[in-house]
Amino acid sequence: MGQEKRINQEWSLGRTEARRGFSLGQKVCAAWQLTWGKPVWSWQTLVVLLLMGLAVCAVAAHRWLRGEWLAEDFVADVLVPAYLGFLLPITCLSSGVQVLGGAWEEGWLLWMLLRPVSRITVFALLLLAAIPWTLLVALGGAIVLASIAGTEALRATFSVLGTLTLGTLAYLTLFVFFSVLFHRATLVSIAYVFVVENFIGYMPGLINRASINFYLRSLLVEAGWLSNSPEESFLGVEATSGTVALAVLLVAILAFTVASGIMFARREYGDPTA
Repeated sequence: MGQEKRINQEWSLGRTEARRGFSLGQKVCAAWQLTWGKPVWSWQTLVVLLLMGLAVCAVAAHRWLRGEWLAEDFVADVLVPAYLGFLLPITCLSSGVQVLGGAWEEGWLLWMLLRPVSRITVFALLLLAAIPWTLLVALGGAIVLASIAGTEALRATFSVLGTLTLGTLAYLTLFVFFSVLFHRATLVSIAYVFVVENFIGYMPGLINRASINFYLRSLLVEAGWLSNSPEESFLGVEATSGTVALAVLLVAILAFTVASGIMFARREYGDPTA
């Protein structure tokens, strides 16, 4: 109660106590401190680390029983279905919904909004501060899995780091968009991962183009790591061209970012303890 009262008092006096001068360096430091602070080390992050640990154990057990993975087998059996289909979006989900939602629940977002800083600047700083953390966990997790799987798997993973980076940014900006658009963004995001990415994304026809996973797999097909024939593999897909997949992902990242920034600038955030 004492902590909540102290924070509420700071919120109520924030505008009058805020300095007129708030340098760019202070803005950046505040955004990084808030983003890499308590909102990041949340239960969502702990769940991601637990899932990563389970995946590491499964890959290690397979190598112990059957030896090192072949590059093609690792991509087809681990990287695409387990990582691109589940671990990567869940990792980005945990970060995306915490960029704004977690910061608001902890009170730091409102504290930031009470400073003499524009809303667009606040949004941009928080998003930019979250990107390195998300890339660290997402790409680091893939590299750890590959290093345990063997030399060929590690080589294959390094060759597709560009695709994984694009996927990380696309998922992150999408879930940030959800966190601005929906009140219960975590539930909506989880439903999206299971329904759109892991069900609709594998359906035939044009409907699978609603999933980010489809375009990531298309890039892997372009790179020669996946079959382009659904008859040859469950993960095979009648992929779009690599150029189209790359363009769609880049446009999606830009569109989600701009839309989130505009909506954030117009949304009202009150006291979460009220």
